[in-house]
Amino acid sequence: MTCIADDDFYAPDFFEAVNDAVTKHDFPPCVFTAYDLHYGLARPNLKKTFSGETSLYSGAEFLRKYLLGEIKAIGIMGMFDIDFLKGIGGIEDVSADGMGIYVEYMLLIRAGLLEKVVHISDPLMYYRIHEGAWGVANTDLERYFRAGENLVLRSAELLSGESGGDHFPTLLLIFNLTLKQLLYKTGSQNLSIDVRLMLHKLNEALITNSSATGIAPLQAGIDIIGLLLQQFADAETGRIFKEGEIRTLKADCNTKDKEISSLKADCDTKDAEINSLKSAYDKDTRFLQGICEEREKVIFQLDERVRFLERTNLIGKVLVKVRSLFLGVMASTKAWLGPLFYPRMGVLRQYPPRELVLPTHYQSARAAEPLPSISIVTPSYNQAVFLERTIQSVKDQGYENLEYIVQDGGSSDASVDVLERFGGFLTHWQSGKDNGQTHAINLGFAHAHGEIMAYLNSDDILLPGVLHYVADFFSRNSDVDVVYGHRILIDENDWEIGRWVLPPHDDQVLSWADFIPQETLFWRRRVWEEIGGSLDESFHFAMDWDLLLRLRDAGAKFVRLPRFIAAFRVHSQQKTSVEIGDVGFKEMTRLRERCHGRPVSDVEIRRAVAPYMLRHVFYDKLQRFFPS
Repeated sequence: MTCIADDDFYAPDFFEAVNDAVTKHDFPPCVFTAYDLHYGLARPNLKKTFSGETSLYSGAEFLRKYLLGEIKAIGIMGMFDIDFLKGIGGIEDVSADGMGIYVEYMLLIRAGLLEKVVHISDPLMYYRIHEGAWGVANTDLERYFRAGENLVLRSAELLSGESGGDHFPTLLLIFNLTLKQLLYKTGSQNLSIDVRLMLHKLNEALITNSSATGIAPLQAGIDIIGLLLQQFADAETGRIFKEGEIRTLKADCNTKDKEISSLKADCDTKDAEINSLKSAYDKDTRFLQGICEEREKVIFQLDERVRFLERTNLIGKVLVKVRSLFLGVMASTKAWLGPLFYPRMGVLRQYPPRELVLPTHYQSARAAEPLPSISIVTPSYNQAVFLERTIQSVKDQGYENLEYIVQDGGSSDASVDVLERFGGFLTHWQSGKDNGQTHAINLGFAHAHGEIMAYLNSDDILLPGVLHYVADFFSRNSDVDVVYGHRILIDENDWEIGRWVLPPHDDQVLSWADFIPQETLFWRRRVWEEIGGSLDESFHFAMDWDLLLRLRDAGAKFVRLPRFIAAFRVHSQQKTSVEIGDVGFKEMTRLRERCHGRPVSDVEIRRAVAPYMLRHVFYDKLQRFFPS
């Protein structure tokens, strides 16, 4: 049997060491171990300390070495045979005073009568010293003295019953050592001169009264110890509390330093985001400036041509007047007509947030039976704030023949909680480390078997009725391999902030720019397998453009559907905003060089996409007047 206070603790190998000792020495009734101190409430970082060294003594020899200070051991720190504990009397009397510390010495006195006691020299037991500990916080000295008297008197009775004789001097010496033990446990390693002098006087009193009997020498010893404890309380306790306050303040400083470092890291992240957005803004500005420059060049060329005609014939003069009239009309209407005819595709925030309203027929879309199987993969990483809305948008489709797979990259937020809540709806989900978004998508498609395939990022949503609409189109158009549609832009709160309306598909423009909204894209499994059945994991931003080019080059037939298919969420942490300024431009440049066999300039890109953008403006205005 052993016991331990609720603020103390054993070394990691305490029980192993005790078991070795009792096995090695044929189960002695008592095993004692050395102890050490631990200051404060912090969790200790202990290493294994047991060397395997033990010593076997008779009980009398062990008690003598303890009284001489050669062995530091406390009874409550040991392991005791149950029969030995049952044979001890008087423990209840001492415990009734509420001074449980003395029970340890009652056990020690009784152990002195045994044939053998084992001592382990390693410090396998640790006393925790803190402001609330009994040895530090207790100031009821009178109660301490009463229990001390009870200990000495009861111990003398026990010893006299076993061996006869008067044991008062010996027990007074034990009481003296009790005080020293208390000072050691509370951290008073450097006693004042006055305290040392009092201890010396106590020892002299014990020697002088070594042959005395009765209570007189006991009372003399108690009086000296009372003065000593008062001196200790005045001189030492305050210092221990101050050291505790200093340690607490240091811990607070360390915590504040960590908070400052965390805030600085957040500031660095925000700066990086601002720089990335600025880079994207500068790129868009240069693109628009290039369009303006091209327009100025066309006007200059027309100007030159008109002047030539003016010099040669009357028609030229007429054209000059027509041109002047045209330019005048354009100048007078530019202020209010300009925004109306400006392309909105490529602009992420087009107007203030407003409620997303869709035509009622979106809710009633149904595909002809039998329903083709559809597989959708959602890659996700630390997107718990949006992930639930993404999954719900798929679940609300009510499409029966659906495989929905979520591949999470080992998120540290609440993403796993969201996935567990939707576990009954999901065909498969997994949360674990991956090599990025492209790798996660490939891992998800490894579990997919659907005839129609798509992937939906964890911050985007499908619009109502889309899966039945797409399935119906594929069923009625067996020659079509790839479909996509218009995009709605939403903010963090699902409010509409813009729309991208696309003209009919143009394979040639795809070599110059990726105009297809990825979240609206669906394709047949047969063309997916023809191009190798996976995304190219060397792309981290433009993997969808690479997929489109490979599908086109494999002969896949594309169709732009005349309907809004999905909503693209615009927020500060999205990959499109953060990475386009660095990784994105590099990967897009790489794909253009692959298509054209050489580097291409910004001017060439603008010229190539200009007709497509003009068609976009036309269809955008058409959509406003005749919404689908």
